[in-house]
Parts: sequence; structure tokens; C-alpha cells
Amino acid sequence: MISLKRQARLRREYLYRRALEIAAAGAETSRQRGPPGLARPGGASSTPSARRDTSDADEKVQITEEALRHPIRMLATTRLMLDDEYATAGVADPKIVITTSRNPSSRLCQFAKEVRFLFPNAQRMNRGNLILKDLIELGRAQQLTDLVLLHETRGEPDALIVCHLPLGPTAYFALSNVVMRHDVAEMLRHEHQDSPDAALPPLSEAYPHVIFEGSFQSRLGMRVKNMLRFLFPVPKPDSKRIVAFIDKGYDGILSFRHYIVERRRTAAADDSSDDEEAGTATASSSAGRIQGHQQHQALIELGPRFDLGLFRIRLGTLEQQDADDEWRLAPYTRSARKRRRLFG
Repeated sequence: MISLKRQARLRREYLYRRALEIAAAGAETSRQRGPPGLARPGGASSTPSARRDTSDADEKVQITEEALRHPIRMLATTRLMLDDEYATAGVADPKIVITTSRNPSSRLCQFAKEVRFLFPNAQRMNRGNLILKDLIELGRAQQLTDLVLLHETRGEPDALIVCHLPLGPTAYFALSNVVMRHDVAEMLRHEHQDSPDAALPPLSEAYPHVIFEGSFQSRLGMRVKNMLRFLFPVPKPDSKRIVAFIDKGYDGILSFRHYIVERRRTAAADDSSDDEEAGTATASSSAGRIQGHQQHQALIELGPRFDLGLFRIRLGTLEQQDADDEWRLAPYTRSARKRRRLFG
């Protein structure tokens, strides 16, 4: 078990490297923009001061290119924060524990069971009377990579917290429009009445392919994408299970969907008379037919489904209330003029 002094030292080093990377990213952005008097591409410098600024900018570019071995430049180019937080991502499978708030309702317990099946190699733990500090210390002792905590309000799941161990970060999501697996089965039965497609297929525990629909090109988008995709291990190429995070646009909402690719049979057209008149049938027309049915690939939703709304990213673990916020949602600011997609 990590001692308290060593844990505090590791956290100080982690925050120091984070501060250096932020400073290096700001310096890199200002270097790319150039000085304020620099002429835009396609235009000419009309004043002597602008021409001097241009020559000064060229000298700064040369100095920057010669200073590639500077530690801050190295931090900006090698993405050490990603190495600090997700050093074993893609090499070792993540170890995740799913738990709830204390005194959970039966609906929240059922939702926790379904969330446990979403993440391969995850385990569900009864919270009991454990406090957050004990949960984090237990996770560090067991060398867990992530802790997922579910909350509710009046029996309805309304929050999901992803805490990366041992140092952080911690992402806070608001849950909405939660539809559990048995509710998805009811929806399928209503949509496909008296049809064999109405039956929900069994839940697979294969490693899923993770799909992010949307650009996710902004800094925040890349950050959230890394935090979510590293919850899943690397799948096999022939895996038929799919997990999708869909960016819904300006509200900063991610829709979660869980699918499986399955072979389904449909009734083939009755064209036996045409085949008799033609005298022969091609192999391609009869390859997918079995006893009057034709096979095709179908995308079947397994459930559960829900919407995630990010409202905070904290540089620290769940029990560290004094940790700095890397990003926080400001919902009541007047930003109609500069409204844009949250994740890029």
C-alpha cells in the first residue's frame, strides 16, 4: 500500500508536470499566432514597424527551433500528462469497480448491474457504509485503474462519476433519459410485434469496439474522449459488440448506445417459378438462403441507453475536495454570440 508521504509527493510531481504542460501549450499557441503587428498571409506589411515585427518573429521561430531540447518544449510535444494518467492504456486491461451511493434503491442497484456488464473485467461492489476516502484507498491498494460511482434522486439515476486512479483526474457527468435493458426489450416488442426480431439477444461480454460519433477535436473533446475510451480494453478485430458515444451538438450532451451485430433471417421472395423458367440459378442468389429465408447483418440494441452531460473535470481523485478544477461548466453565463460545440 502506498504510504501517505509518497502519495503526497507523487501528487505534487503530477500537478507540477501538469502546470508545465499548460504553460508550454500557451507558449506554443502564442508562437504560432505571432506578434500582434505581423501581417496576415496574403497581405503586405505596410509600415516599418510591421516589417521589424516580421523579422523579429522569424528570429523567434529560429530560436524556438533551436531550443527543442528545452524541458518545457519537450513537455508540450511528448504529452507527458497522458503518460502520467494512462501509462498502461492499451497494454494492460483496465480494472474497474462499479459502486453506488449509500442506501441505493432497487432501480439504482439494477442500473449498476447493467453498467457493470458494459465494461469488461469490471466488478460491482456494494457500498455499505464506506466513505469516499476508504473507497479510494481500497482502490489504490487493489491497483484499480478506475472507480465508477452512480448517484440517484428519488430512485432515478442522475449522476455518473469516473475517477481515475491513483492520481486522477475525475470527471462528473449528469445522467438523463436513462432506459434500462428490460425497457429496451419492451420497446423492441412494441416495434416488432409478432416478429422473431422482437426477442432481445443475450448480453455478450466480448470486448467492444468503441465509436465516438462527432468531431471531438477541441481540447476538451480530446480530454473527454481519452477518459471514456480508456475504460474499455482493446477489442479483437472480429468482435461483434459495439459501444457508441454520440455528440448531440451544442448542449454538450453525449448519447450512449450499446449494440451487437447479429445475423438475422428474413423471408425470401418466392421466385421458384422464375428459376424453373430460367433453368438454372446462380450460386450468389442461393448462398444466403436457408429453407426459404435470407440472412442479413442487423444492428441490435442491447441496452441500457442514457445521455451524459459533462459538468466538471477535477485534477485529483474523488475524495480530494480541495483539488483544482481543470474544467467546469458555467451554465448561466451569457454566451449566445459565441455559442459553439462543446467537444469541437
